[in-house]
Amino acid sequence: AACPTGQCQTGCGVPGVGIGAGVGEAGRVTDVLVLAAAGQLAGLVTEDELERCTLYPPLKTIRDASLEIAVAVATIAYGDGIARTELPDDLKASIKDAMYDPCY
Repeated sequence: AACPTGQCQTGCGVPGVGIGAGVGEAGRVTDVLVLAAAGQLAGLVTEDELERCTLYPPLKTIRDASLEIAVAVATIAYGDGIARTELPDDLKASIKDAMYDPCY
């Protein structure tokens, strides 16, 4: 059976970590932040996708996946005192506003 491919590292993993750490101006990216990103990424894959050998969310959902990863990373950064800015009232909205939108 054919197994569809997904994209993690440069597709949603790294941007999610970068945006999540960047919004709070985290002083460093710790192992805990990377683990939070990995855990969130794993949680975004459905049972149906796993049954089809898909380890990452589909590319068509990459922006949503990056957003969810960023929220998880930022939440930990604020909780662990790594973030150097005040926690926004709506963290998810702040992260979404900070995301690059390649529309021209």
